[in-house]
Amino acid sequence: MQQPQQPFVQQPYVPVQPVYQPVYVAHQQQDMQQPQPQHYYGAAPYFQPQQQVYSEVNAFIPAQEDAAMREEESTAKLLFILGFLIGWAWLFAYFKYKSSRSNGARKFGRWSGVAFLTSLLLSLLFGVAFVGFYMFVILGSIVGGHF
Repeated sequence: MQQPQQPFVQQPYVPVQPVYQPVYVAHQQQDMQQPQPQHYYGAAPYFQPQQQVYSEVNAFIPAQEDAAMREEESTAKLLFILGFLIGWAWLFAYFKYKSSRSNGARKFGRWSGVAFLTSLLLSLLFGVAFVGFYMFVILGSIVGGHF
């Protein structure tokens, strides 16, 4: 058995008016006037954040600093060349200029380190070969009876 359906009756629309009540804030009396707090009814105001703008800045190197970098580079170059005569100059140049602000001085400092290590390894290799060769010659002459 089916129940009879009731016809749908639409209720009349009555708009509801919002009721605002004032907000009272207690504050103390002082000699100086305090700023009154602002009261907002309804949704809180939306403040759009300021857009941050980034710009590219060209670095300006003062003339004194530029001259100091050129002098540092020429000193590193001089020590690199001097290292061919005195090997310890390469080691000094490496430690002095390996972290220089000047790209050229840093380059000569690193190459000085490479040159020092290369000369050290070649010296050790030739030293061992020289000693080994003469030990062979001396022992051969003693054993062979040519001495």
